[in-house]
Amino acid sequence: MDHALQVTIRLAHPIKLQPGCYFYLFLPAFWFKYDIFQSYTAVAFWCPPEDACGAVTEITFLVSRRGNHGNAISRLREEQTILLDGPYGMDYGLQKYETVILAVKGMGIAATLPLALSLAARQHHDERVRDKLQELASKGKAITKLQSAATTENDLKTIEQTKMDLSKERREFSSKKLHRDSIKKIVLFWSLESNEQLSLVQQQLIALQALDPRNELLVVWCGLARRQAGFVPFKESDFWRCLNPNPNRSFDNVIVNKIKAERNRLSGNLAVIASGDDEFRAIIRAGIVEGIDDKSIDLMETEFQPRGTGQTQAITASSRPVTKAESTVKKEEKKASRESKGSLYSTISESSLYSIEV
Repeated sequence: MDHALQVTIRLAHPIKLQPGCYFYLFLPAFWFKYDIFQSYTAVAFWCPPEDACGAVTEITFLVSRRGNHGNAISRLREEQTILLDGPYGMDYGLQKYETVILAVKGMGIAATLPLALSLAARQHHDERVRDKLQELASKGKAITKLQSAATTENDLKTIEQTKMDLSKERREFSSKKLHRDSIKKIVLFWSLESNEQLSLVQQQLIALQALDPRNELLVVWCGLARRQAGFVPFKESDFWRCLNPNPNRSFDNVIVNKIKAERNRLSGNLAVIASGDDEFRAIIRAGIVEGIDDKSIDLMETEFQPRGTGQTQAITASSRPVTKAESTVKKEEKKASRESKGSLYSTISESSLYSIEV
C-alpha cells in the first residue's frame, strides 16, 4: 500500500473558492523559507458543503508521496507554513443546465466530486430557505387566529411578542440570496480502478447524500473494479448503488448507454462532464456523438485529468485573480491503493503527482 497525505491548510485570510479550482503549492525548503523553484499543482478537493458559496478559512488537498516532491511532503510538520498560488480554474456554468451527468474514471473523482457537492449544496440552500419561509408563513397564520381568540391582556402581549419574533425571522430569511439554479438532476457515474478508491472519498459521498435526503436530485452509481460484499460508503438504494463488474460488459460502456438513455428520456438541456484517462474520455466522446439525434448534449472535460505516469498534463486555465497566502499546515497520514498509482496531475513536472485520499 502506498501512503497518501491529507493536507489541511489554515489560510492567513478567508478566500472564495469555486468547485474544481486548483493551486500551485510551494513547500518549505532547507535553504529558504519556500522552494520557489519547484511547485506542484493540487485540486482543492474538499470544502464543507455549507461553505460552498462563501469564503473559507481552511482548504484540504490530497497528495501522494510519489514523485520528486515526495521527500518534501514527508518532511511537512504541523504548524509549518507553505505558499499557495491560486486559485485557478474555469467556471463550467453547470447551474444553467437542467441535467448534469458526471462521467468519471478512477482518480478523476477528485476533479468532479466537488462539482456535484457544490451544485447539491446550492440546491439544498434554496430548498432550506423556501421551506423555512413557508413554515414561518404557516406559523403567522396560526398566531393570527390565536390573537383573534385571545381574551386576556397577558395572552395578547405574548402573542404580539411572538408575532414580532416571527416577523424578524422572516425578514432574516427573506434577505438570504437564492441561487435559483436550473438544475433538476445530477447523475454521477464512477468507474472505479480499484475498490479501495471508495474509501478515499467516503466522507464526501456521505456529505453528498445528506444534501438530498428525499432522493429528488441525485443519482450515484459506482462501478466496482472487482466483486465485493460488505463495505459501502453510503446508504444503498435505487439511486445510490455499488455495482459488481459484469464480465460481458464494462462499466465504461454502461455509462455511455445510461447517458444515451437519460438524453432520450429527459427534456431540457443536458451537460456531460468527463474526467478520466484518455481511453475513457474517448469512449465517452464517441458514445455521445453516436447517441446525439434531435436532442443536443454539451460535453465538457475537467481541467485536471488522471494520466499514466510519464504522460504530461495540459491545463487551459481561465484568467483569474491570484491570491498568494502564507498558510499553516496540518496533515494526516492516509493509505491509498497501489492500483491507483497511474494518476498524474501536473502542469510543471513529475513532482506534481497527486492522489486523492480522505
